Amino acid sequence: MKKYLIVAVILLGVWLTIIPCQAEAARADAGQFLRIGAGARASGMGEAFCAVSDDTYALYYNPAGLCQLTQKQLSFTHNKWLRDLRYESLLYAKPYNLKELGAWGASISCLDMDELIGRDKDSKPIENFGAKDVAIQLSSGLMFGTDKSFGMSLKYVQQAIENEDSSALAVDIGLLSQNPLKNIKWGMAIQNIGTRIRFIDKKETLPFIYRGGISWKVPEDNLLLAADITKPIDNDCRLSFGLEHLTTAVLTLRCGYTFKKDLDNVFSFGAGFNFPVYQIDYAYVPHDDLGGTHRFSISFRAFKDTDKDGVYDGLDISPDTPAGAVVDKNGCPIDTDKDGVYDGLDISPDTPAGAVVDKNGC
Repeated sequence: MKKYLIVAVILLGVWLTIIPCQAEAARADAGQFLRIGAGARASGMGEAFCAVSDDTYALYYNPAGLCQLTQKQLSFTHNKWLRDLRYESLLYAKPYNLKELGAWGASISCLDMDELIGRDKDSKPIENFGAKDVAIQLSSGLMFGTDKSFGMSLKYVQQAIENEDSSALAVDIGLLSQNPLKNIKWGMAIQNIGTRIRFIDKKETLPFIYRGGISWKVPEDNLLLAADITKPIDNDCRLSFGLEHLTTAVLTLRCGYTFKKDLDNVFSFGAGFNFPVYQIDYAYVPHDDLGGTHRFSISFRAFKDTDKDGVYDGLDISPDTPAGAVVDKNGCPIDTDKDGVYDGLDISPDTPAGAVVDKNGC
């Protein structure tokens, strides 16, 4: 594990070296599609997802979150973006063979649109033309100890319009720390540290973004709360809050609120439908006078019950329940006498309130 820590320190040094160079070109004109939030689940939560990042969309929000995956996942998102723009993404993630090591993933995202009507400088019709943006990404997340992880992504970004196209390389870096006893997680990420895209004789900078967040899971209420602060290098900070509630074993409801300086604040909402092998998510995000956007995602996962408690992963709120513990329909361990020892492992499941017990509940 020490060798991975050394690698992380080296990468951190490179990262801190690159940041001042990136800051010199604060205006980000190229790669604007990299700002579009990925995944209907995160979008429904106002994109307060940096410290959540427990599914394939960790590839976008915080690659360190890949380490939370317990099984391979395949996801697809369709986003009916503004006007006639369409945003699609395909993501895949899988834990390494050594569970304690982490996970890796890959994705491809594309922003496409209908053909544009071509006109010359005198507004006379000429041949129509198209435009398309593509990003291909390879990511890896590595564990350090039992509660910290580090992630890194390498991106290839290409933009094309009419007969012109250009490309760039970029890197994302993320960190995640969690306190399992309090169900609290902290995360941070820096996105799009990279080269510039050149069109004809002009070089343009990718949107360099800082993210930081915190999340809190409340298992007894089937509730997840999250907050993020996002700082694009060429714009003001944005503060986002998100809420996710597992209403039933099948239905999850979400909402989010984003504060933007000098712009209208945004309220978003969404829902998820959970099944053993797949999950369908929807989110609606308004954009003032430009209209609203509808986002749809579907994720497939292995038919797996990691902790063997009878509740399949994906439906299991506590996928790491100790062997032998009794759980409810959501996979949450039950502790009837509230003594800190789960039913099924508790030799004395009816201990009086306030009594001090040993590891077996006696």
